Amino acid sequence: MPSDGLYDSLCQTAEALSGRRVDSVVPAASGGNSRIYRVRCGQQDFALKCYPPRDHDPRERAGTEFKALRFMERYCPGRAPLAYAVDASGYLLLEWIEGSRVVEVGPTEVDASVAFLSALFNASARPEARDMPLASEACL
Repeated sequence: MPSDGLYDSLCQTAEALSGRRVDSVVPAASGGNSRIYRVRCGQQDFALKCYPPRDHDPRERAGTEFKALRFMERYCPGRAPLAYAVDASGYLLLEWIEGSRVVEVGPTEVDASVAFLSALFNASARPEARDMPLASEACL
């Protein structure tokens, strides 16, 4: 459980982004550049992704991800979580998708990856794709 001050801040942010009363916020995952919390609002769960500020880094990472997820929602439906809201302080409210980490890669995982990349490649031909900002670790 996050510390009381952090917990209160996360609840306030989640309520502002969802427009709903938050029942709980629980850490779900953390990576090298973000944290994810599972937010419970009544019977619905959300993912609250937090990009901490970095000194001398002007990129809007949450905004870029929000725009990319909205693009995928339109042109690659069902292949990424729905993005509900974003704010300027680096928080992103997402659809919660139940799952587990992949520990062994087999034919099913490879086929799913190929299908995702194929859908994304096909979507990249859309005129709207030209307006997409580059990802932080873009590899052209």
